[in-house]
Amino acid sequence: AGNDTEGLRYGVIETPEKYFLRWRDPSDASPEPDQPLLHGLREVCAPARLLELIHDFTVFDSGTKKICRHNQYEGVKAAHPFVKRGEGGIIWHTQGSGKSLTMVWLAKWILEHDARKRVLIITDRVELDEQIEKVFKGVGEDITRSRSGQHLIELLQSSDERLACSLIHKFGRSIDGDVGRYAEEIKKSLPADFDVKGELVIFIDECHRTQMGDLHRAMKTILPESTVFIGFTGTPLLKKDKVTSRETFGRTIHTYKFDEAVRDGVVLDLRYQARDIEQSLTSSEKIDQ
Repeated sequence: AGNDTEGLRYGVIETPEKYFLRWRDPSDASPEPDQPLLHGLREVCAPARLLELIHDFTVFDSGTKKICRHNQYEGVKAAHPFVKRGEGGIIWHTQGSGKSLTMVWLAKWILEHDARKRVLIITDRVELDEQIEKVFKGVGEDITRSRSGQHLIELLQSSDERLACSLIHKFGRSIDGDVGRYAEEIKKSLPADFDVKGELVIFIDECHRTQMGDLHRAMKTILPESTVFIGFTGTPLLKKDKVTSRETFGRTIHTYKFDEAVRDGVVLDLRYQARDIEQSLTSSEKIDQ
């Protein structure tokens, strides 16, 4: 517990003090600033929430015990009713706020609460695909990483692997700007008896990049209409991109903005200084080279 101005700060055994966090509940309209410690205890240690934090929001990440931040808890909880009714959406959490573990906790809940559901995590960078595999295996989750387009098709047709990850590019060989041809290429490569097993929930990492518009629709050509798409991003978007995101994924499920993360001490604030730097080019030939 902190002093009277801080209220309760929480962590787990062996969490360094600098990583202890305050719990913030946006639904609470009466912060009771005169009793911040008791208020914090009621928020974190109410029996139902405490048991939930222990059961659903605590993991051993490569041996290190970790518990969720309040934004991760709120994001996952907000996604529960969306998944239950088969609706997709966007979880917008600023960079550095623990998006990978948010995926872990949401995937664990989905797989535990509905035996029919499967989770596929799509990325657009090899390093991100590797990172997702490492994070899930680090917390003891058996995730299968797609090795090729053919392997992905086999995974979709098999009910054995309920948790998998893949690059978006495994859905086809190339796009070349012709999405219609790309979609046809995908369909032609499928076996005649192709049938996706289970009810798919697909997480799209960095969904603002490759999932906008045509490419997203091309991927959906081989997936059942019941597939639920949840986009994850933390990148500031242009107004046009925000509109496209809503059209592609649906409503925003939860947001955790940059200024909130700065206030919580999760990320450092950004400061910009405009400066003129004098430059002179002495060899145009070298520049051309």
